[in-house]
Amino acid sequence: MSELVWVRSSRCIDGSCVEVRAEDDLVYVRDSKDPDGGAIVYTREQWQRVLDAVREDEWVDAVAGCTTWVDAADGSIAWIGGDGSILWFIREEIDAFVQGAKRGEFDLAVTRG
Repeated sequence: MSELVWVRSSRCIDGSCVEVRAEDDLVYVRDSKDPDGGAIVYTREQWQRVLDAVREDEWVDAVAGCTTWVDAADGSIAWIGGDGSILWFIREEIDAFVQGAKRGEFDLAVTRG
């Protein structure tokens, strides 16, 4: 997936961010700190449900079987995809993602290359 162009929130801190890319009918989410570490993959419909939940401040809950966010004891947050794949973020990275999502920075029209 290294050939894809990734979008980060304008609120991204020090380049450590949630990154998103839409390609054909799929949306990929990865951790900028580990670009070769894999991505969580969503259908467009699932991604829209994720964004809707974030905008409604329901992002800490499971989103229709496709996403779960879990606070870890060390303060990090596990972003768990519907297939069980996990990305780890610190609170500031998730907060930047949430702010960007609420501003429309991860809408499909923006993330599509």
